[in-house]
Order: sequence, then C-alpha cells, then structure tokens
Amino acid sequence: SEKVLESSPLDRVLQQVQVGNDWSSKPIKFDYLTNVGDAVKKYTITTTWSVANTDIYTTTSSLPVISTYADNTLYKNKVTDEDGNESYEFKNGQGQTILVRKVLSATESADTYYVYNEYDQLALVIPPLASVKATLLQSDLDELCYQYRYDNQNRLVEKKLPGKGWEFMVY
Repeated sequence: SEKVLESSPLDRVLQQVQVGNDWSSKPIKFDYLTNVGDAVKKYTITTTWSVANTDIYTTTSSLPVISTYADNTLYKNKVTDEDGNESYEFKNGQGQTILVRKVLSATESADTYYVYNEYDQLALVIPPLASVKATLLQSDLDELCYQYRYDNQNRLVEKKLPGKGWEFMVY
C-alpha cells in the first residue's frame, strides 16, 4: 500500500492506494475543505435533569430546533473511494462529527446527523429518512432516530434504537 501526504506540517493523507496490482489505478482520495454553501443543518437541543433516586440524575433532551451552520464554521473532509463514490464528513471545532453525507447522485445525497447536547454528549443520531424532514416531532424521534441519555457521571444510562423501546444500563 502507499500513502501520499500533503507537504505541510499537518501531514494529512491526500491519496491512499491499497495493496495489489488491481488497486494501483484506483486510489482513495482525500480533500480537506470547509463548509461553504453546503446548507448543513444545525440541530440544537436542551437537556433537563431528572432525579432517578437521591444520588443519580438522568438527562432528557428536548425536540431539536433546526437552523443552519454559517459558512466556514465546520471542517469538511471529502473522501472519494476506489469506485469514485464521494462522501463528506463535517466536524466542528471540537472534532465532533456533525454530519456524514454520502453522495448518491448529482442531485441526491443521504445525510446522517449527529446531535450533541450542551454537555458535549451524543444525544441523537438522525438518519437520512428523518434528516429530510423540515421539523422533527417526538413520533419521528421514536420511530426513526437513535436517542441517548446520560447520568450525572457522563455514563450512558438509556438508549433508544428506532422502533424499539428504551434500553437501560445499570452501573
């Protein structure tokens, strides 16, 4: 295999060729950009705390409020695989993944959003079927999204997968 690095102190990978003669003409290409004109949705949620018993507090997140990120506020990493398929990963300044966009065609893409609460905990994963909706209702969250709740020690204590009931973790 071979990696081609950019000539900067960051040493980011620009191209990677897999092992074998068949792959030598099909490199994986990487580009490093910012979000300019991408219309990346910004989901904002607020967290409330509830008391499970005298020592343990758990979180509950509100319905997300949807806006968009301003240009040049997110890092945008583009990956073109061996078959020419493009995908984009948008990250904030803290390195948290905000959006993974897989390009399906020139006019269509599949977006998966990752929503963090004010404590930098992953609270929601919004898959492509839900991300196309203009607003998200509680029924959309329950049927389509992945939801996570934490205790006062930053431990995952509840999670909900789409179409399934809440799962509880006991520590």
